Amino acid sequence: MVQIKKYLILTLIISAVFFLAIPLQAATVITTSYDQAKRTIHDEDDEVINTPDYKEHKYTLKLEQKLSKISYFVTSSLTNKNYLDLDAQDSKTKYLSTRLRYQHDKLNSFTFKTQYKTKRFRNLEKEEYNNSKFLIAYKRDVKKDYRLKAGFYFNRYEYLKGTSKDIVKTAAKVEAVKYFNHANLKLGSNYKLEIANRNIEGKDRQKQEFIYCTPLRNL
Repeated sequence: MVQIKKYLILTLIISAVFFLAIPLQAATVITTSYDQAKRTIHDEDDEVINTPDYKEHKYTLKLEQKLSKISYFVTSSLTNKNYLDLDAQDSKTKYLSTRLRYQHDKLNSFTFKTQYKTKRFRNLEKEEYNNSKFLIAYKRDVKKDYRLKAGFYFNRYEYLKGTSKDIVKTAAKVEAVKYFNHANLKLGSNYKLEIANRNIEGKDRQKQEFIYCTPLRNL
């Protein structure tokens, strides 16, 4: 509990710095939340399935500021997961994300996002890692019926015990969407290319995805 309080205090200090750095006329929203969950899986006959059950506690702090064409978001969370019968897998995850969005005009916007996550276990040191991610994206609305997106991200995993599992992935993605029926229906497709810096057992270093979909919206 002491560590949780220290982490939340540090997050509040970081958020306060951003709050003071942006002019007072900016619209500011600060929210905090606490979530508690318990997982127990049952089969069709309501019998408990023999899978690891756990309890989870999550503390979250969010800061959102908007000023003219710029929006800034900070999200910080701490998650404790306790397995009922597998103490070695008990884990603690710390997460910090910042996102800056610049709305150049009504049709064009840019997004810059950074993310940092650490995961620690009670007794699985070889699985502990730090994860850092950076994303830059561009979005263009063509009139009211079309939207184009393009993005690039860098994703790095660093394991604390040994470097054989360390990996860096870079990816690029493009997406095109057509809206119908006052944006209640959209027809779109996207293409993604992801490249890893080394071979992964059972997987290719280079992965390509092409998705064509028609999900419903706002019904």
